[in-house]
Amino acid sequence: MSSTPRLKRARSARRIISLLIDTGRPWDADWRFRITTPLALIGPGSVVLAGIIFGTQHQVLSTNYGVNGLSFLIALLTGASIVVVRYQAVIGWLLWLASTGWVAATAVSQSGDPWPVTAPGIIALLVILLGVARDRRPLIGVAVWVTTVLLGFLVGQQVDGTTARENLTLIGLLSLAAMLLGGIIRSTRRARERVATEERLTAEERGRRRILEERTRIARELHDVVAHHMSVITVQATTAAYRLPELSPEAVTEFDSIGDQARESLTELRRLLTVLRDEDTDAVREPQPGLNRLDGLTESMRRAGTAITLDVGDVADLPEALSLTGYRIVQEALSNVVRHAPGAPVDVTVDSSPETIAITVVNGPSSSGPSTTPTQGGLGLAGMRERVKLLGGRLEAAPGPDGGFVVHAELPHNRTEQE
Repeated sequence: MSSTPRLKRARSARRIISLLIDTGRPWDADWRFRITTPLALIGPGSVVLAGIIFGTQHQVLSTNYGVNGLSFLIALLTGASIVVVRYQAVIGWLLWLASTGWVAATAVSQSGDPWPVTAPGIIALLVILLGVARDRRPLIGVAVWVTTVLLGFLVGQQVDGTTARENLTLIGLLSLAAMLLGGIIRSTRRARERVATEERLTAEERGRRRILEERTRIARELHDVVAHHMSVITVQATTAAYRLPELSPEAVTEFDSIGDQARESLTELRRLLTVLRDEDTDAVREPQPGLNRLDGLTESMRRAGTAITLDVGDVADLPEALSLTGYRIVQEALSNVVRHAPGAPVDVTVDSSPETIAITVVNGPSSSGPSTTPTQGGLGLAGMRERVKLLGGRLEAAPGPDGGFVVHAELPHNRTEQE
């Protein structure tokens, strides 16, 4: 109970900090402290730095430059430019230009102080150009820097003396360094974003490939079921004339046509299987398993050290595809138990009704440590979902109340008839 208020307070504090300094998106409570985070205190968008620049600029203009009535507004523009550049880089630069032009028009340099840009104004310009180069395209950054230098040169031409020229030369060199630093930061950020994007796309592609591989495996297994039914149809149609001598010649011809069509279908199925078959995997030579073989599956798990209780209802005379799907669901669920909760006891229940087959696999927490439940949907769960979706059923997989995991599937009997 006490951790929740602390977490809320921490998130509120991070939101406030995200507004005071540039930690990422404003009002973002998910940012984490990094080694470079303190640098944001003196970077673009820093409210802390803006306050310091405002106070210093106001004091300098009042005492050293003879600007009294307007010093507050000029200092306010200078400080605001540092904050605004985080959100609108060019507008922040324009605010700085306005404050500097105001200084050039109203201030008088005394005792050799920098002019027409004050010392706080120089610091603000460096931060602003850093933000422009970091957040905007390189062409915009270069245009802003060139415009700043040209305006400074024009102002310097109107002034008699070396103070302004030296001041503007120093500003041009320092601002160029700030621009280069901002460009490096921009390049680094974009490189990291590209890497993150590639990793995300790779993970998504890997997930899609695994789903496609699972669907291919399901298709190969269902091929065997369909091929079996087609073989039965072929045999029945071919032998109908011998088993039923009272058939009319028209009926015999019809059965012969059915047999020919069934044999052609079997040929096409074999070609399809050739496409689906993994070249690196030997063809399976045994019949596909069904729910009637769960005893053997659970017995092998018991010999491996997993305590399993099995309760299976009447699963005789089920459609082969339905029985195969049920068997694979139990098999995948038990495999997940072995991988994520070794040593955990497992209860397997299969209930049969005229409408559905309900399969429930419940495991407790691992006896060798905390259970790592596959809540992210590994390949086992993905395979279950694909099989259940194929039959129009429903699957639920979630952590159990005691720290284990529960898999529950409902498979309809008569989906084909309803369609």
